[in-house]
Amino acid sequence: VLTCWLGEHTAREGRRVLQDAGIASFETPADAATAVSYLSDWSRAQRALMRVPPSRSEDTMSDREAVLAIFRQVAKEGRRMLTEPEAKAAISAYGVPVPETIVAKTASEAEKAAGRLLKRAEQVVVKLLSKAISHKSDIGGVVLNLATAAAAGKAARSIEARVRKQAPQAIIEGYTVQPMVVRKQAHELILGMSCDPIFGPVVLFGAGGVAVEVMDDIAFALPPLDDVLAGDLIEQTRTGRLLAGFRDHKPANRGAIVAALNGLSQMIVDFPCIVSLDINPLLADADGVIALDARIEIEPGRVEKPGPNPALAIRPYPSGWNRDVSVGGAHYHIRPIKPADIAL
Repeated sequence: VLTCWLGEHTAREGRRVLQDAGIASFETPADAATAVSYLSDWSRAQRALMRVPPSRSEDTMSDREAVLAIFRQVAKEGRRMLTEPEAKAAISAYGVPVPETIVAKTASEAEKAAGRLLKRAEQVVVKLLSKAISHKSDIGGVVLNLATAAAAGKAARSIEARVRKQAPQAIIEGYTVQPMVVRKQAHELILGMSCDPIFGPVVLFGAGGVAVEVMDDIAFALPPLDDVLAGDLIEQTRTGRLLAGFRDHKPANRGAIVAALNGLSQMIVDFPCIVSLDINPLLADADGVIALDARIEIEPGRVEKPGPNPALAIRPYPSGWNRDVSVGGAHYHIRPIKPADIAL
């Protein structure tokens, strides 16, 4: 119970009686409203502390060794930026779905690759593959909606011409060819990671696509994430409300989005060498999610540093304490307790 007795001298005695009885009393309505706001925040925080993530048979599925091999090769070549195929392979190893991608060294190879993909896809996309250019769209390095193999070959040659004109110093390693993913009711999302000088690695989520800066609908969270924290991150954005469905748009597969966020979070925990990471766009609809593009920057000198990431503001689950023991012919797996264990 919160009270507010208006007046200075006339209400003083009334406020004293309430305070002696342990009832909060404020001199102005503004002070009382502020107190209500603080109570609401406190109550929300208490509910969050008591929530338990759903039980899962296993933690986020990942292939750490595959990603480590990619990072080692990038560091060996003295690079910081992964190519698109390398970045997609890395996030795919942590459970983020990506379209099939074929790397072609020449326009002729791109044409042949498109021919193979068009046997099971209506259209294809041809993208520039250059270690010197990470933002391919800025120089016309992406051509969409190609319905024939010949059109794909022509697109590759046109990309080369534009690059020679706009970035003559860039070396063209080739092209990537992939099916044109068309999901009419899909939402374009962005998932990412950056390093804050105070809090260390942070995960971001929001509205993606080419207008990500204009939309300005981004929320941040500290890794590691679980299902509950990932869901909270989604709810902090306007896009999160759209994902619930509206009019003739079906709700997006929230579980798939949460799984992608958890995979990204786990990669950040496992690899201290990651400087930044962007998945944009991540298409999300009722059928799930798929990452159409990805960028990862690493610090080559830190590739061999083992996880968990020491820069994390929140220490992750101590999976290194897990061990298997045998007693009297019986085998046991011993590990630290998890919040989800409360359901057992």
